[in-house]
Amino acid sequence: MLNKEPDRFMALLQASENLLGKLQIHDNEIQDTKKRLSMIESRMPINSRNALNIRRRVVVHVSKILGSSKHPEYRKTISRLWHDYWQVFGVTSYHDTPAALYDEAIAYIDSWKPISIVSDKSA
Repeated sequence: MLNKEPDRFMALLQASENLLGKLQIHDNEIQDTKKRLSMIESRMPINSRNALNIRRRVVVHVSKILGSSKHPEYRKTISRLWHDYWQVFGVTSYHDTPAALYDEAIAYIDSWKPISIVSDKSA
């Protein structure tokens, strides 16, 4: 019976090493999956509700800046904000805003000021 103990120990050691190797493979696969998921999440565009919120936020913000949506510079100011927005977020439409940047997009809109107002205040 004593002769079988080293054999059982070696078999258990070998099985443990085999399991450890498989765990390492699975861990690598999990890490790869996490990286891929993170990349997908960073590129995934906002949903239609968030796109609507962004559009509404722009309209309200520009109306506050100018005092009314009937202001003669309203359309030009809206266009300027969208132009700046597209440049900052690297999109061609606000619908393409990455979902991961939604909060940042809202904060950008809320803090945006047209160049003419900024230059008038600095003078």
